[in-house]
Amino acid sequence: MFATATLALVLVLGAITVAVVGDSVTHGAGATDPNYVTAGPCDGIGGPSYTCSGSNAGGAIGMLPGQTGTIALGEGLFSVSYTCPAVLTTTAKGSLKFKNTTSAVMNVFSSRRNYVRLAAGASATVRPKVAGDVIDWQIQHPTLGLATVHVATANRLADHDCHLQVQTVITRP
Repeated sequence: MFATATLALVLVLGAITVAVVGDSVTHGAGATDPNYVTAGPCDGIGGPSYTCSGSNAGGAIGMLPGQTGTIALGEGLFSVSYTCPAVLTTTAKGSLKFKNTTSAVMNVFSSRRNYVRLAAGASATVRPKVAGDVIDWQIQHPTLGLATVHVATANRLADHDCHLQVQTVITRP
């Protein structure tokens, strides 16, 4: 059963990859965006021909002690920042910030079992584990849709730097 589930996951991810690379959909004010993906029916919401749309994106950066690195994704929906401690030790924690970069309130759920209605321009901050941590946020914006934001951080003592990586999947209404 595990092999079957893994194969299905690979096929689904492969379809998304092909759609992102090979599909160019016109939307908005006539702009063409190669990262715009048609996701398919949305459980019949809006009628049988209604479709959702979405995208996926990600990035990774390293930063020196005392520096802050920021990754902004989702076309103005949010940004994620990590501040590397000024002195790297086995107990010095950095600061991870999720920021609502829109002009509306959004619902934010975190894998740390928190929920908050995050105001426009506001941020939520967590202190990740020093040796490496993974945090997930699920967000719902009233007009821009849903997003799953997967974040990983690490303070790399041997390399004398810190690492931030973010991957997201966004579903647009």
